[in-house]
Amino acid sequence: MRPLVIGATGQLGNEFVRYFNNKGITPICTTSSGRSNFHNLDITDLRSVLEFINETKPTVVINCSAYNLVDKAEEDWQTAFSVNGLGVRNLAIACQEHKIPLVHYSTDYVFDGTKKEPYTIADKENPLSKYGQSKILGEQFLKSLHNRYILIRVSWVFGKSEYSTNFIKKFLSWAERGEVRVSIDEISAPTYTKDIVNVTIKLLETGAFGFYHLSNEGECSRFEYAKFIADTLKLKVKLYEAHQEDFNLPAKRPKYSKLSNFGIHQTIGFEVMHWKEAVLEYLKEEGML
Repeated sequence: MRPLVIGATGQLGNEFVRYFNNKGITPICTTSSGRSNFHNLDITDLRSVLEFINETKPTVVINCSAYNLVDKAEEDWQTAFSVNGLGVRNLAIACQEHKIPLVHYSTDYVFDGTKKEPYTIADKENPLSKYGQSKILGEQFLKSLHNRYILIRVSWVFGKSEYSTNFIKKFLSWAERGEVRVSIDEISAPTYTKDIVNVTIKLLETGAFGFYHLSNEGECSRFEYAKFIADTLKLKVKLYEAHQEDFNLPAKRPKYSKLSNFGIHQTIGFEVMHWKEAVLEYLKEEGML
């Protein structure tokens, strides 16, 4: 196995690098940030992508890169569409040319949040933001240009990385102020990078190409998520219930976007952890427990 991890400094990319290193496999790693000794690769440049794939000759490409600045994407939509849309197109073209499997990740933000039960892979997309639109564009390119892909939609991703942040890190920073307002009407489920990696590897080993949803079991509001972290770490912080509208953010978020794991257990027999169990494991991994 000669894996190429695109976006290796992010939470998910970092998890893949650790996984492969622990297995005695040295992955090819890229970043667009220049913050490490990894290869620099701009996936929005088709010629660069074609040349890089041709030179490195990976056996699988795992795309963990993304433009995920949800609010900024409302104005900077061309960059979001370039990275999340055209970048995926370029990888799909190169991987199809070399007959290499391509793994890509999308988001629960492709939905409008009007459903009252977990979204399945059969549900119709209706994004509320430019970010969500850009991720759908990438999905469409992948499905139309490649015939051996794994596409996994995830939500509220968290995992260990020195280069990127997540809701847990943000909340701990906010908590230093002594009081925090958190929305009670944004409901989904966190997704632990370790579970994403394990599911992805099992799908690749099985050759079960296709389209999946993945999130940790259970569901919660942002407020419930924050309260669990605060209670677990015994933080001295006052939490106040708020609503999405109170924050007046540029981009609209779906109010309910829990993803159904239907298809994961049926295909590879993988049991996904409950989100609370996953958060506890992460906090221990970060040395907070």
